[in-house]
Amino acid sequence: MDIEKLKYLLNDVENEIDFSLYYLLADSPKCTHDSAFFLEQKIKSYIRVMTEIGEPPPYKTIRQYFKWSAYTPEEYVAFTNQRKKEMEKSKKRRCSQKNRTSCNELGGVLADRAEHICLFIEKVLNDSKEDPCYSAVSATNEIKCYIQIMTELGHKLPYQNVSEFFRYYGYTQEQYAAFEDSRKKESVYYRGVQY
Repeated sequence: MDIEKLKYLLNDVENEIDFSLYYLLADSPKCTHDSAFFLEQKIKSYIRVMTEIGEPPPYKTIRQYFKWSAYTPEEYVAFTNQRKKEMEKSKKRRCSQKNRTSCNELGGVLADRAEHICLFIEKVLNDSKEDPCYSAVSATNEIKCYIQIMTELGHKLPYQNVSEFFRYYGYTQEQYAAFEDSRKKESVYYRGVQY
């Protein structure tokens, strides 16, 4: 597995977790699919995966993650109480940590990555053409890394490249062409790796 591409793909996972935690703790209707149980498993898996690839995060437990992310002790208690309620409602959701493998954990960390990539694409497509703030090159990198890593993990994806990813998620040919135009213009001055 290409560790550099994996690191690139995992680069923003902490922000995604924080975003979901924020809405979960606020009991927001925007938190539609992330349960406290799911987020706890995602944080634990992220810690293990990053440690295994030699990039351990500055926290080792859920409590340390909350402290590192500047959540209050009260928010941590609210989170653990929510998780306990969820566990009481559904005993089926219990996971045996002993039976998890690195690939399963990585798959769990990346489970909703395609959704986040689509949100990133929307930002690129709706960005200023004269002075863009969002990187089409970065979005392309994420798509390519996601496809490669998920394929290596044994997932059968319905797309094999960037144009197929766009088509699968319902983007028009015009949207893809506009995205590619933006990527090509940006790639001339983009500083960083381009996959």
